[in-house]
Amino acid sequence: MRHTDAIVRDQIYPTFLPAVFGHEGAGVVVAVGSAVTSVKPDDKVVLGFNSCGQCLKCLGGKPAYCEKFYDRNFACTRDAGHTTLFTRATKEQAEAIIDTLDDVFYDADAGFLAYPATPPEASGVSVLVVAAGTSDLPQAKEALHTASYLGRSTSLIVDFGVAGIHRLLSYEEELRAAGVLIVAAGMDGALPGVVAGLVSAPVVALPTSVGYGAGAGGIAPLLTMLNACAPGVGVVNIDNGYGAGHLAAQIAAR
Repeated sequence: MRHTDAIVRDQIYPTFLPAVFGHEGAGVVVAVGSAVTSVKPDDKVVLGFNSCGQCLKCLGGKPAYCEKFYDRNFACTRDAGHTTLFTRATKEQAEAIIDTLDDVFYDADAGFLAYPATPPEASGVSVLVVAAGTSDLPQAKEALHTASYLGRSTSLIVDFGVAGIHRLLSYEEELRAAGVLIVAAGMDGALPGVVAGLVSAPVVALPTSVGYGAGAGGIAPLLTMLNACAPGVGVVNIDNGYGAGHLAAQIAAR
C-alpha cells in the first residue's frame, strides 16, 4: 500500500468500505484520440485516477488535481444519464428502492427494476423475445427489460411452445423480421431449435427451471438447447434472463 491507499484506509478520504485498494494499473497505449498529446501508441503507461476533463485543473493539463476528484473516484455514484438495473429483487428490496428513488420502473413478475424509469433511445437492430409458455414469463421479461434498458427495440410474444407450434407459425413474419431473438423455454427445451430453423438471425436460448421431476430444475432444457440441431443458437445459463438480454443487446448493437 502507498500513501494514497493509506488515507482511504484511515478514512481521511471517507469513501465507502469495504474497498479494494490500489489504483495504478499498468499497460501499453493502443490508440489515442486527436486531442491527446501526453501519450502516443506503444507507450508504456500507468493508469491514474478518473477526472472530469472539464474543470480548470483538467483543462490546464493537471487532471490529478481535478475539482471533481472525490466525486469521480470515491463517491460511489453514477454519472447522470446512465441507467442502473436491479435484478432478482424481492418485494421488500423493491419497496426500499422505490421509497428512496423517485423515478423507478418495476416489474414484480420479473423481479426487475430500472433507474431512471425511461429506457434510453433505441438503436441497433430489434430484439424479439419468445416465451414458450406463461410459466416462462419471469425469465423472458427479465431478458426483455434488460435488452430494452440497454438501448434496444424489443417486443414479446408468449405461449408459443412446441405443444402449440401452429400458433408460433402464425408469427413467422415477425420472427423473420427480428435482428436477434431470445427464446425462453422449460420442459423439453425444444423451442429455440425450432425457431432457429425458421430464421436467419442469431437465437439466444434461455432455459428455464419450469418443468417436472426429470427436468432437473432446468438441466433437461439446457442440455437440449446445447445440442440444438439448427445452427445459430447460443445458450445462457438456467433462468438467466439478464444474461440473455445483455447478450442479445450486444449482438443487436451491430
